[in-house]
Amino acid sequence: MAGVDTPDLYGGVDTAAFGVPDTAGGETYLYAWGWTARRALQETLTDASVRIEVVDGATPAVDDFPPTVEYDNVVVAYVSADTQDANDAAVNRALLRDGLARATDTDHPRRTTFSETMEAAQDASRGLWDTNTDLSAP
Repeated sequence: MAGVDTPDLYGGVDTAAFGVPDTAGGETYLYAWGWTARRALQETLTDASVRIEVVDGATPAVDDFPPTVEYDNVVVAYVSADTQDANDAAVNRALLRDGLARATDTDHPRRTTFSETMEAAQDASRGLWDTNTDLSAP
């Protein structure tokens, strides 16, 4: 999804990008939030009609582990679902608003809005920005 990065579930966690210590504890913390983000997406998108708005010229955020796909074939998009307001990029922004993802620094038309949404979640200590929350991962 354009402009958002959730913690990875299968290795390659960039702890510095999320501002957590580069330790086993930091990786475990992000792993738990990765599963939380996945569950939130499943709840939002299951049985929903989804609208995809491809962002021309945007490149995917590249993780630090070997890719399993050719990035030339990756489509970067804003996603909206009928389970939300008809707001453009509602799914992308919901992940940021709820503290389930960070805004990326890749260039796209809603970059400023996404950064502001993430900063509001950080200021409110929502989601992964609340280090006092007890977490569990599957």
